[in-house]
Amino acid sequence: MTNQIYHRLTPYLSDHYGDIASVLGLIVTFVGFVATIQKVKEAQKSAEEARKAAKQVVFRISAQVLVEDTKHLIDVVKHLNSAYRNKEWG
Repeated sequence: MTNQIYHRLTPYLSDHYGDIASVLGLIVTFVGFVATIQKVKEAQKSAEEARKAAKQVVFRISAQVLVEDTKHLIDVVKHLNSAYRNKEWG
């Protein structure tokens, strides 16, 4: 029976190998397209996470700069008060 199937299948395959290759190529293309779409979605998710992380870092740095600038301004005001009390301007 296996020999009978082989003898019937062989001429079909030899006559239609191009068709079979085309179908297999279409399947491979479809699988590749689906995989590409999945990777694009993953990349978009990663990019969004990176954007959020960068935004948080910018916020933290901005807060630190604000604190340092405020400290500097307080020091300047203290120096000006001292200079005013001691009449050391000019």
